[in-house]
Amino acid sequence: MAPEDSVLICIGNDWSPLVSYYAGRRSLNFPIDDQTPPDLFVQSLNNLKGENIGAVIFLEPLTYSKDLAQEQIQAAGIRAPSLEIRNLPRF
Repeated sequence: MAPEDSVLICIGNDWSPLVSYYAGRRSLNFPIDDQTPPDLFVQSLNNLKGENIGAVIFLEPLTYSKDLAQEQIQAAGIRAPSLEIRNLPRF
């Protein structure tokens, strides 16, 4: 479990708040897809500087390159465990 004071980065699944809600954590929910300008994602990651990032969660369906997202997260200096979650309801 991510530390209580940490922030989650949730990527995909069209803004679904389920993970954030049930984890009881603040989060950046980013419904990234192939049409999302990479700079927009990078800018969002940079806005998290100074935050304790507890985990990076990839929520299916994910239409953005997971490899590219991981590269961008690492380039932003974020070091956190990552996991994939599938079959959550979409809102």
